[in-house]
Amino acid sequence: MYLKHTHIECFIYFCTCCSIILNEFVTFLLFQEMESILNNPQNAQQLLDMTAGTLLLFDKNAVCVDIMSPNGSAWFLQEDTLKGKNLFKLIPPSTYKEIAPNFKNVLEKGIISSQNYEMMLRGQTYYFNCTMQPYKDMVLCQYRDTTQKSLEQKELAKRNKEMTEIQEIAMIGRWVYNSELKYLRYTGHGGVMEHNGIIDLDLATYSSYVLPDDRKDFNAWCINNMQGNIGEPVNFRIRFNDKIFYMKARTLNYEELPNGGFIAEGYAHNVTEIQQSRNDINLLTHAVDNAVEYIVAVNLEGDLIFGNRMFRKSMNIPSEEDITHIKIWDIYSIVDNQEMWKRITQMVKEGNMEQGFIMLKPLTLFPEVLAIETNAFWVTDDSGIETIWFFGRDITDNIEAAKKLKAAKEKAENSERLKSAFLANMSHEIRTPLNAIVGFSRLVAEVESPEDKAEFCRIIEENNERLLHLINELLDLSKIEANMIQLKSESINMHTLCTEVYNRFNLQSTSEIQLINETKNINLYAFADKNRTIQVISNLIDNALKFTERGNIRFGCYPKGDQIEIYVSDTGIGIPKDKIASIFDRFVKANENMYGTGLGLSISKMLVEKMNGKISVQSVLGKGTTFKFTLPKG
Repeated sequence: MYLKHTHIECFIYFCTCCSIILNEFVTFLLFQEMESILNNPQNAQQLLDMTAGTLLLFDKNAVCVDIMSPNGSAWFLQEDTLKGKNLFKLIPPSTYKEIAPNFKNVLEKGIISSQNYEMMLRGQTYYFNCTMQPYKDMVLCQYRDTTQKSLEQKELAKRNKEMTEIQEIAMIGRWVYNSELKYLRYTGHGGVMEHNGIIDLDLATYSSYVLPDDRKDFNAWCINNMQGNIGEPVNFRIRFNDKIFYMKARTLNYEELPNGGFIAEGYAHNVTEIQQSRNDINLLTHAVDNAVEYIVAVNLEGDLIFGNRMFRKSMNIPSEEDITHIKIWDIYSIVDNQEMWKRITQMVKEGNMEQGFIMLKPLTLFPEVLAIETNAFWVTDDSGIETIWFFGRDITDNIEAAKKLKAAKEKAENSERLKSAFLANMSHEIRTPLNAIVGFSRLVAEVESPEDKAEFCRIIEENNERLLHLINELLDLSKIEANMIQLKSESINMHTLCTEVYNRFNLQSTSEIQLINETKNINLYAFADKNRTIQVISNLIDNALKFTERGNIRFGCYPKGDQIEIYVSDTGIGIPKDKIASIFDRFVKANENMYGTGLGLSISKMLVEKMNGKISVQSVLGKGTTFKFTLPKG
């Protein structure tokens, strides 16, 4: 019986071996036939059009018939080990269970499969992506080693889980704001309004939840962060679902985007539980901290022990900074030293400083604070600790307002004086040419000499021009002040314009005074009113002619950025230093003895500014003056 059984086993074994040999032989023939499929240029191009990367070609029995690998290695098996072998016999059972059904679907149903797999091989865990697709009656596979990436993702997932647990315990979340998307994404577990750890909402909506008392500081903090000024945290309260939560937020990173936008990110911490334990104290502190007065507490040794928000703001002391190291005499100039502080404390204790008093220039660190109106009180707490409390308010604005009022009054008085002087001067300026016109008009009718008549007519014409100039200045001033002047802005060729001005004034050149046009660029254009531009340049040249006895008057223009700068420079008597600041004021003349209304430069300044330009002057007494003004490029 044993022998019979043994013979059967031997027969079965023999048949099995024959079958294996036959399969190996068939596989060998198939391999010989298929060996060059992937290396065939025509087939290779077709395959590369379908996929890329490391390629393996399997027959229907999962036997590898060809390999195309960039580095000659099939990653976990050498090419000579894998080629001609059954893949399913080489991979672990757990991987086989996952990949075999997909292989069958690709072969039988023509379904393309792309999936990530895990494989334990030689004590090492590998992760790879395998894409399988039909090719003739075979299966073409492409795979990529994703082990490193997968391990990193698992480690990241582990850390994220740990971080989530920490956030849940600490009630801390992370927020990100994208200026392009205009919404705030909050990720975490603050325990307020997020759902499953994530919430998206616009900043305005979130700001609406902030309590009104805290909204101003919160919005200011947001604006500072949008401008890239990060660093200082903000504490605020929000109301949600009829509950009040105490929050603390801080920006940790700010990144500008290429299109001008930005991304900001930071954390938000729900500190409600901490805050609730001291609500009673905080209510009082909040009221004191938001008072419009300066509130400061100082111990008898001169150490600051409390300063409210207004005080810290005036001293530029951050809200979280400890102030107990600051001495009262380090910040208030009224307290020179410790001995002076002792005298003040005694006066306060005796009630001699309870009433309001003014400390002039009290802030050593901030000299711009001119005065503080202050009340001082002696306070003894239940434990017997004695302190002095100061309640004060900055009255610098009042002082500045008084100064401005005084300056305005002086200006008005000066303007009235100038106006009176102008009227007196104007009566003279008008009467003089009128008298000349009337007088010489009578003489023209009486004289017979042609030469005399010609000279008298010239004088009459000169005074007509002078009178017309005065009237035009007055009309221009009234139009500008009434905002009735009409400007026609257009592209002006400045070379042509300066040439026109030169031709107009060149006849006034003498052997003593030379007029020079220095404009060289023939393609220089300004965008302005042509006639008013000529008027301004003419005013400046005419003014230069009045105050230049010899030398030259140079004028011209040149490009300056997106502006055109026009200049008129003379070698005249110059302008006194005390006149330069007011030279463009109405009714002001550099020389009171010269004819004119004192309006030319003022009108020129107003015209330049209406044409979106600026005018300036530089002068050295006895050497000359240069006027410059700008106009936009045309």
